[in-house]
Amino acid sequence: RANSQLPSSTRILCRSEGLPAGFHAEAACLRRCYDCLLPLSLLAPSLAKAASTGADASVQQGHTKHGQGDPAWGEEEDRQACLSQLGKLKALMRCLQGEHRFHNFSPGSRLSPGDAISRRFVYRFRLQLELGLGVGALCVAADALLTRQLNAMAGLVLAVSRGLLPEAYLEAALSEHALMRIPVL
Repeated sequence: RANSQLPSSTRILCRSEGLPAGFHAEAACLRRCYDCLLPLSLLAPSLAKAASTGADASVQQGHTKHGQGDPAWGEEEDRQACLSQLGKLKALMRCLQGEHRFHNFSPGSRLSPGDAISRRFVYRFRLQLELGLGVGALCVAADALLTRQLNAMAGLVLAVSRGLLPEAYLEAALSEHALMRIPVL
């Protein structure tokens, strides 16, 4: 009966058992996904330049093997600069994966390193590019994040990747002994 009310592209394949009366999806959730959409010019300036000069709207994210060029990535020099910038950004993002104390990543709150709420587990921190749209998304899968923590994570990763802060700043921000300011987007 329900399938007759749905569009032809959507179908119910089976029925689930009833849930307990006290079930709350938000409280029972083990992972949450967050996205931070940013312009390519902020993520990787050389990629934004290549995308604006040579990308067509149908090009989506993708990887190219060394020596095999995708016109959206520009000429060889531009392509190497793009891949270098993205590689550095991705390496920095991987540093935030795992269990850490994110007390420094909560602007406006007065968290200390010992607070249980500051300990978070980041399962995945990835970059998704939409070259045709000129944007990229920093995508995080975590047990939970506090308000503006993703903005602080993105701000610090971008500041370090652009050379505005040393890489040691990222390590210090995750340490249990440091209380420091983090750039926030």
